[in-house]
Amino acid sequence: MAFQFFKKAFSEKSHIIEATKPASCPYCGIELEKIPIRKTKCKSCNKYYYAKRRPGEEEKRIVTDQEKEAIEREWDEHQFIKKWKPMVGFNDENLSKTAKMMGSKTGVKPSNSEIIWELFLEKEKKTRDSQDLKMLHFKMALFLFEEGKNYEEYLRISHKVDLDRFMDDDYINDVIVHPCELCKGKIKIRMPKKEALEKQILPRCGVHEEGWCMCMYSWEHRR
Repeated sequence: MAFQFFKKAFSEKSHIIEATKPASCPYCGIELEKIPIRKTKCKSCNKYYYAKRRPGEEEKRIVTDQEKEAIEREWDEHQFIKKWKPMVGFNDENLSKTAKMMGSKTGVKPSNSEIIWELFLEKEKKTRDSQDLKMLHFKMALFLFEEGKNYEEYLRISHKVDLDRFMDDDYINDVIVHPCELCKGKIKIRMPKKEALEKQILPRCGVHEEGWCMCMYSWEHRR
């Protein structure tokens, strides 16, 4: 997708060492000759077991099908946090404190998605520079998009920073709207900068139901 520039590949490099303790079937307890590298059926009870490593651990453990699914969910959450940590700019201490604060208010353990959004909101309150806010609101819009939520308002706020900058420049006369591939009517739209600020037609200068809107503003100097 076009916004992959703003997303990093967060792949976990596995430095896995074989278990130093004898392994056994998690169902019947029979001792295994070696750690399996894939789904394996126990020769004793005919049930399948797996070798999985949890986040933060080095050794694989032999687990049941249900335990495997739980570990895979742990990895999903681990990768989710790892991905958004540099995007928001928080550390493990921030994450823990925010989670405790939210839990104490509601009495319910918040999801990682809810914690990340709360951290975004906290950073938004502390950010003053317009360009920093522009990028922050862009990331907030991206987060909402990937969560399957409406992201347009935050992307609109991000775009507005450009319009405000154009208004402050006496040499800029017109604003040009560049439609993205998803928007219908792929013709550049030109309008006076004051009108552009009043209408704020981005995102979605055209009509498309799904996808990330990559429409953008540019400007033209007064001649």
